[in-house]
Amino acid sequence: MGVAEVIRGRLADGELVIIDGGMGSQLQAEGVPMDEVAWSARANLEQPDVVQRVHEAYIRASAEVIIANTFAASRAGAGARRARRPGRRGQPQRHARGAAGARGRGHPPGGGG
Repeated sequence: MGVAEVIRGRLADGELVIIDGGMGSQLQAEGVPMDEVAWSARANLEQPDVVQRVHEAYIRASAEVIIANTFAASRAGAGARRARRPGRRGQPQRHARGAAGARGRGHPPGGGG
């Protein structure tokens, strides 16, 4: 059974599932500059260590589900940056998985990267 099925089952049973909070707000609090088009997704390319550190902070605060920092990362918004930096596809999911694995808990949803 996959993570998504486990979470759906817990929710169906009336359990509380804690997800992480606003990545953009936390990244701004860490001093990460935002981009007009890509907003907080810029940090995935330029400051991945900070992205992972924010994920880890949410896990320490009891988050069980970690969502990759891809809210503003679209083909239109981030396509040009990805074209200049090959091999970065799936990197946000790897950051979330790395944070979850480092703490031995937390589950990034989805099947990316």
